[in-house]
Amino acid sequence: KNQDCPIVVQSSYDGRSFTNTVFLLGAYMIMRLHMTVDATEKVFAPVNHRILSFRDVCPGRQNFSLYMRDCWSGLFKAKCLSWVDFGAEGFDRHEYAELDSPMNADLHEVVPGKFIA
Repeated sequence: KNQDCPIVVQSSYDGRSFTNTVFLLGAYMIMRLHMTVDATEKVFAPVNHRILSFRDVCPGRQNFSLYMRDCWSGLFKAKCLSWVDFGAEGFDRHEYAELDSPMNADLHEVVPGKFIA
């Protein structure tokens, strides 16, 4: 609708917060605007030097780096395989919160119809 209008987003200067903000914006571009990973990456090229790598959630020394492109590529692949699809209604946060609770199974469907964790 307003394709030529710029969007302004404010994020904390903290590297981790900034990186998370960039990921979420890129995820929106991939999922809702149907952009490729390459096109999404180009948009953020001017701030690429500020984007940190992600790490494993396990405590201890990090033994690998997971970069923004890795995360967006995984999301894009999942979208192409229909593993992640929010449909016209969007993400059902109420269902997610219900199933995420330890009182209600604490489960997540990783591969639809095949694998839950």
